[in-house]
Amino acid sequence: QSITKSSLISIRVTSKPVIDIIADKNLLLKNKNNEVNIRIVNKGLSDIKFLEIETRDTANIELLSPAKVYVGDLECDDFDTVTYTVFFDDGASKITFPVIVRYQDSLNNHYEETFSIPLTVYSQEEAIKVGLVEKSYTFEITLLIIFLVLVFILYRAWKKSKRNRKKVE
Repeated sequence: QSITKSSLISIRVTSKPVIDIIADKNLLLKNKNNEVNIRIVNKGLSDIKFLEIETRDTANIELLSPAKVYVGDLECDDFDTVTYTVFFDDGASKITFPVIVRYQDSLNNHYEETFSIPLTVYSQEEAIKVGLVEKSYTFEITLLIIFLVLVFILYRAWKKSKRNRKKVE
């Protein structure tokens, strides 16, 4: 008679999620509403649950959209994007955009990480000088058209008065 014995051994393999935060390269202008796109990348081997991202107003930055955004689940080797509408005042140039990321891993361990994202904000003149924005010639073209219309009207009036003088003679 033989005796068979079976055993089940389980091993839990886990790893800490690795988060990276990247700001998309958008043109950001002073004294205008801008969209700042924040990309949250899960570089780790485990999934992320209950992901939320939060930012706040700081010097030279006025947040026009909700500060806290719930993203949800983020699988490993995946990313998601959060867009904030932001107003930068005159003092903004090279600034850091503060972001707090809260999430849980697959074992319900809570994590909170703070990131400072560097952003470059341009004035309209700086953006034109660097070549990021083309200069608008609308005002100059409008003035040229008005000038040409006035010249045409004055020329016709002069020609008409010249013709009337010849009739009188």
